Order: sequence, then C-alpha cells, then structure tokens
Amino acid sequence: MIIGSVAVFVLTLTVGFYLIVTYRKIPRSFAATQNSNRITQEVFQMNLAVDDFFYGKLDRGIAQWDMSRDSLRAIISLVEKSESSEMVSIKDLRLTLKEVDALFLRLQKGDVPPKVGMRLVDLIKVKLQDMIFTSHRLLSDIQMQLLRAERRADLLIVLFIGAVAIIVIATSYFFNRIVLDPIRRLRRGLEIAGKGDLDHRIEIIPDDEFGDLARGFNHMAANLAVLSKTRDQFLSAAAHELKTPVTIIKGYVQLMAQWSPDELLQERQGVVDILDHQCDHMGKLVQDLLELSRLQLEKVALHKERFRYDTLVVDSVSDMQRVTKRHHLVVTGATPTEIIGDKGRLEEVLVNLLDNAIKYSPAGGEITINLQRQNHEIITSVQDHGIGIPDRSQPHMFERFYRAHVGTPYELSSSLGVGLYLSREFVERHEGRIWFISKEGIGSTFSFSLPLPQ
Repeated sequence: MIIGSVAVFVLTLTVGFYLIVTYRKIPRSFAATQNSNRITQEVFQMNLAVDDFFYGKLDRGIAQWDMSRDSLRAIISLVEKSESSEMVSIKDLRLTLKEVDALFLRLQKGDVPPKVGMRLVDLIKVKLQDMIFTSHRLLSDIQMQLLRAERRADLLIVLFIGAVAIIVIATSYFFNRIVLDPIRRLRRGLEIAGKGDLDHRIEIIPDDEFGDLARGFNHMAANLAVLSKTRDQFLSAAAHELKTPVTIIKGYVQLMAQWSPDELLQERQGVVDILDHQCDHMGKLVQDLLELSRLQLEKVALHKERFRYDTLVVDSVSDMQRVTKRHHLVVTGATPTEIIGDKGRLEEVLVNLLDNAIKYSPAGGEITINLQRQNHEIITSVQDHGIGIPDRSQPHMFERFYRAHVGTPYELSSSLGVGLYLSREFVERHEGRIWFISKEGIGSTFSFSLPLPQ
C-alpha cells in the first residue's frame, strides 16, 4: 500500500514537472513568434538598404545594412535560445544571412562592373526574399510547436488531475486504515483499561510507530496489572498484620477492665510485656513502610564509612541469639575484614535475613552464618534447615509485598513482604548482589556480596 502511494506520488510529481515545463515553453513560443515577425521587418530594411546603395546613397545604405544585419543576428540568437536550435529554418536563416552579407560586402567594392553589380543586387534581393520565406516557415514551425505544447498541456492536466485524485483516495484510505484505525483501537483499549480491565491487550498489526505505541500500551497495562495485584497483596497483608496486634491489644484492654485491683497488680508485668511486644511489631510494620516510601522517592541516603564488617556480623548474630532459645546461631569464617558502607543499613539486611531464618525454622536447630572472601568481595551466607520456599514462589521472593507462605500453616510468621525487597535495594546500593537457594522441606540459604576496598 505504501509503495503504491509513493509510486503515485512520484508519478504526480513527474507529471506536474512536465506540465510546468510545457507551460513555460508557451510564453517562449509567443516571444519567438514576435521575433519571427521582426525578422521579416529587418529583412525588408536590408532590402531598402540595397536599393539606397544601388541608387547612389552609399553611406546611408551601408549604415542601414549594418544596423539591420546586426539586429537580425541578435534576433536569430534569441530565437535559437527560446526554440530548438536544431530547427532547419533557424539554420537556413543564419546561413542565408551570412551569404547575403558576403554579397553586399562584394558590392561595396568600387571595382565591380555595372552589369556584375546589377546581378549582385538581384542575387541579394533573391536571397533576402528567401529569408522572408524562411521566416514564414519558422513562424509556421513555432506555431505548430505551440499547438503541440497546448495539446500536451491539456493531456498533462488531465493526467495530473487523475493522479491527484488517486493520491487523495489512496491517502484517505491510508489515513483511515493505517492511522485512524490504530488510534481507535488505542482509544478503545484506554477506555477498557480505564474501567478496570487491565487484562485487555491491543492487537499489534503494523510494525511501525503505532505498533510500538500498542506494544507500549500492552506493556503499561501489564505493569498496571502487576501494580494492582501488588496493591491488593499489600492491603491484604497490611490489614492482616495490623489486625492481629490491634486485636490482641484490644482484648487485653477489655480483660484488664474486668480485673480487680489485686488481679491487675498480679498480672501487670505479663500484660505489659505482651502489649509492648505487639507495639514493637506495629512499629516495625510502620518503619518498613517508611523505608519503602523513602526508597520509592529516592530519599534514602547512605552514610558510608570504613568499619569492621566481621564485628558487625558477630554483634548482629549475638543480638538475634537473645530472642530465640530453640535455635543455635553459629558464625564461621569471621576474620578481620574492613569494608566501606552504611553500617546501619547493612545491619538491617543481616537482621532481616537472620529473622527470616529463625521464623521459618519453627522446629529450631542450627543456623549457620558464613563469611567468605572471594576475589574482591566478601560474601555473607545465612543457612537454615527450615521449611524452605516453594518452587512457584522463588521467582517472586524479592518483589514488594510478596509473601511466599500466604494461605499455608506457616503464614503465622509472615509480615508485609517488604523485608527482602528492602534488603536487595540496600545491597545493590552498595554495589553488591543478593541471591538464594532453597528446597521446600529442607531449608534455605540466602547470600549477599559486598565489595572490598581496593
């Protein structure tokens, strides 16, 4: 379709070009017609000059001859420029002018006998008469060319109008088919997406800018669907995680309202510990949301410094050991190692991985924290022997608000699903990497690398 439109467009340009050339020749042909009439007038003046010279008016005859001859040469040159120089009549005019000029020069010599002079005059007049006939023939040729030009112009006008009509029809079809139709589909897709159907996709037909736009729309719709799913997951997780501590706090408050002063005094410490633990849990949820918000707004600044990384690991493990008695946390490979980084953020990463290892190892047991130097980086691994991660969940573990054990008996220890996402962000902002291997029912090993100072 596009090739055909281009071909018609090129044809139209060609026809228009020849039409312009044809119309430009018409005024030149009119000018050549006028010059042909001037040739006849100048030849007549040359004839008078010969008569003046023959009857004794030598100077006036010669002057008139020279002026008419020069004027005639100029007129012939103009005709040659405006018309084809290959025309026989133009060549004949120039040749005859050269001959009569030579005859007149011979006549000007004083040693020409009277009889010879009479014959020269007769011959010049015959030649001049031939020039008049040639001028008339030239005029006829020019008029014939003008007629052919007008006919060709009429034909070109018809062709031009036809080509323009074809272009208009083809352009209309092209615009409707190639431009408007994809726009209509895009608009329809936007309307459907605006009504909440984010699974709708636009059929991609043209492999051009509209095809790119359709692909962009489909990609946008897919991302919006993921965001919508993520939002639903977040709302579900937030409602669940916030509902649990609020329910516990409210229950104890109602229970405390029914206790006598002696019972309240007796149970106070246990209740305070429970309420404090639930408040800490809610505070951590809010803190995770604040960290996530800062990351999205690019407002998390890393305060890097040089410090002993192995000491940070040992201290973090010791702190986490205090919160569990069923697990035994073991550190291996802790040799003196200095790195440059944000100590607080890296501690968050360690605590998050250790907390997950503890929560998802409900039977207790050993959790190994291994430090290993490799090339120009330090690799930290946290290995547990817990419930592991289902295969279907493993590709999504670092996504925001994703929880691998929702709907399972192990959901009891789940959170908002932002811990691993935050950990990955912090590690990557230290130019490191984070990954894991896991087998459901056997356990998981989460590892991350950090660059060593050069």
